[in-house]
Amino acid sequence: MSRARVAPALVAAALLLAGCGGGDEDRGEAANSTTTPPTTAASSTARSTTSARPSTSSPSSAPALSPEEEANIVAAITAGTFTENGDALSEGLVKSNSLVEAQTDFRFDQATRTVVLAVTSTYSTDTYVPEMAYDLAANFAPVFWGPEGTGAVRVESLPLFSVTVDESSYLCDAPTMVALAERELSMEMFVDQCGGTR
Repeated sequence: MSRARVAPALVAAALLLAGCGGGDEDRGEAANSTTTPPTTAASSTARSTTSARPSTSSPSSAPALSPEEEANIVAAITAGTFTENGDALSEGLVKSNSLVEAQTDFRFDQATRTVVLAVTSTYSTDTYVPEMAYDLAANFAPVFWGPEGTGAVRVESLPLFSVTVDESSYLCDAPTMVALAERELSMEMFVDQCGGTR
């Protein structure tokens, strides 16, 4: 399965989140200005008596989500994505990699808001482990940290990514994964920012 088949579910989730109060006030004002019908002499008189009343359903008056609320909603959406698409993600982004001998862990830890992946490699030495970890992270980055997510929520609300290849572990925060999705992160920068602990 390609990343393109998983992305529509995440786009829908991001749009749902944006509609839950994560949008900005300018969108609400723009919506109000575009829904006003053209005026005629008869309708402008009738509207002048009703337009003085304050609107109680203005989209711009909806309270924005706090960072914690937003992070919790994103975690719930990500958990749902894993429930519905975990096997497809595993097949398309992990098991299809010819350098992966076995996938030993693949889940979303909702408590820590972390996508967790662990694999054993086909390498006889660990020389290429950082490169493999980087490649796996780069495969996942567009799915969970691409523009569909960053356009709807704060970057800090997106999950973390943990990848372990053989005995080496890397933990990337959301801004690092966004940079990787935008192809702004070299392998050396990935290792530096995500660590490489044994």
